[in-house]
This record gives sequence, structure tokens and C-alpha cells, in this order.
Amino acid sequence: MNIKKRKAKIREMTEFSAEARKRAVEIIPSQMHFLRGALEIERDLEPTGPMAGFRG
Repeated sequence: MNIKKRKAKIREMTEFSAEARKRAVEIIPSQMHFLRGALEIERDLEPTGPMAGFRG
């Protein structure tokens, strides 16, 4: 791999990592709905159903 291609690949990987970090801290609407519900009843809640994720 020549220097030009390597620099492009490194830049691409850096941008991908930055985007992944940015998306990891975002709260999506379904998460916000769940958090609001927990705040309304003033309890810690555990997600169930599709929000709970895979439990294998």
C-alpha cells in the first residue's frame, strides 16, 4: 500500500471512529421516552421487550 492510499485509509478510519463515538452518546426517541417514564414514577426501571435487547 503506498503512502497516499495509507493516509486516505487512516483518515477514513479516524472519521468512522469519530462518527461512532458521536452516535454512541446520542439518546434516541425511544430511549428518551423510557427515561421520562422512569422519572415520572421516580424509580429505576429495567427495559423489557424489544428495548431489552438480546438475552441469549
